[in-house]
Amino acid sequence: MVIFVPVKGRGGNNFMKQSEIDKSIVGFFLGEVVHSGYVHYVKDEGMILCTGKADCVLCKTPSVAAARFQFKAPFALVNDEGGVTDTVIFQGGKVIYDALVSLNEEMDVTAFCVKIKRTITGGRAMDVSYAVIPTTIKAPREAIQDIPTVLPYKTAALLQGTQNLAEEEILSLED
Repeated sequence: MVIFVPVKGRGGNNFMKQSEIDKSIVGFFLGEVVHSGYVHYVKDEGMILCTGKADCVLCKTPSVAAARFQFKAPFALVNDEGGVTDTVIFQGGKVIYDALVSLNEEMDVTAFCVKIKRTITGGRAMDVSYAVIPTTIKAPREAIQDIPTVLPYKTAALLQGTQNLAEEEILSLED
């Protein structure tokens, strides 16, 4: 069982937002989605989870932008030779999430690498599109043991399954 630990000093480099994809990335998801749901981005406060249109104070505030769907999942980046180069928490939106869910019905997206492609056709936000393309590259899971990774101990233990750790051991791990 691999326990993922945060890389100290990387700060935001532990994350990769879909908007940071240059043209495309290839890699595989390391496990379950860590977070998915709608969030508001509030100036000077950052990201705040939406509690749903009926109950959400932010949804009813005209000066706050509408909530947007976001997911976060551990992701291993793979180079052209099939080697793992880094691990990050990938942050994506609804288009990529829906594409991954659909693709996962056909193949296990944690067992094979996927290519996430970003295409820009103009200067506006709506001129950006994303595609998730399956590959035939088998996920090199054994390679991640040698790569500094980014998930806190508790999160990693919970995501990886806990057959080797008792619940009290997981809770005692430091994040």
